[in-house]
Amino acid sequence: MLSVTPPPQMPSTMEAGTIYGYCVGEPWNQQAVFKGIGVPVITDYEIWKNNPEKVFGVSKSWADENPNTHIAVVKALIRAAHWLDENNNANRPEAVEILSQSNYVGA
Repeated sequence: MLSVTPPPQMPSTMEAGTIYGYCVGEPWNQQAVFKGIGVPVITDYEIWKNNPEKVFGVSKSWADENPNTHIAVVKALIRAAHWLDENNNANRPEAVEILSQSNYVGA
């Protein structure tokens, strides 16, 4: 089962046994190591060398099976990135308010 857990809560949630692993960036991935409850299985560099920090990636088979959805999601991500950057990043506080709602990230 997949679940959404805010990154700062991932180590303690794993320590409590509520989740059995997580995918997250620094510094949260190393917290499992420091607590002695986990280790990184693989790094992003091993999957995709010199990758951008955050990516939206899909398998070729999914893209082939869902071409309209794939194009729509990529277009939405591009529009969102432009919106975030507009007016010298003026929309970022609103993005934080939107994404922090419990029906999204909830952090």
